[in-house]
Amino acid sequence: SAQQLYRAMQGVIGMASQALYPYMVRERDFALLRLATLVAAGAGILGVAFVYLFGEFFIRLIFGEAFGEAYLVLRVLTVAFAIYGISIFMGYPLFGAIGRPEIANKSTVVAGIAQLGFLAIAYVTGNSTAINVAETILAAEAVVLVLRLFWAIPHLTEITGKRPSPPRAGTMSSLRYASTMAASPSTGTRP
Repeated sequence: SAQQLYRAMQGVIGMASQALYPYMVRERDFALLRLATLVAAGAGILGVAFVYLFGEFFIRLIFGEAFGEAYLVLRVLTVAFAIYGISIFMGYPLFGAIGRPEIANKSTVVAGIAQLGFLAIAYVTGNSTAINVAETILAAEAVVLVLRLFWAIPHLTEITGKRPSPPRAGTMSSLRYASTMAASPSTGTRP
């Protein structure tokens, strides 16, 4: 029951991401992408709060007392959905707009392999319960988000349209920044 609800929520936000992808490739409207990501993050946070406050009541009301334990699974999957809501917009819409959709594929493949590893460990140790499977889904969604954030860092200037601020003088970061500025083409303006 909890996983069915998770899949339904994924389908809704996945459709929004798929609709945004061709527009982002064509228009590169990063302001709209930030807004969509913030809305998804806000909805995820509200969903987590709702489930933590009222989820057990509604699970028992809709599915009956026998499904009371599904509440714990629903809690984990709701957190996974909140992470998914952010990472889905940082997938194809973001990386497609910067001409690197293969990055979204890589993060999904790596997370899938990680989830298989998590599931294998749970099976070998005899811990393949519904809650543990939900936890592997959460872990996989977290891997996707972390990888996409990490792989987006080199493209921040392109995404934000701003050059990074110079670091404090005398640090290693300032030396890297100076070498980056020296290697980039001059625009006639100061960074």
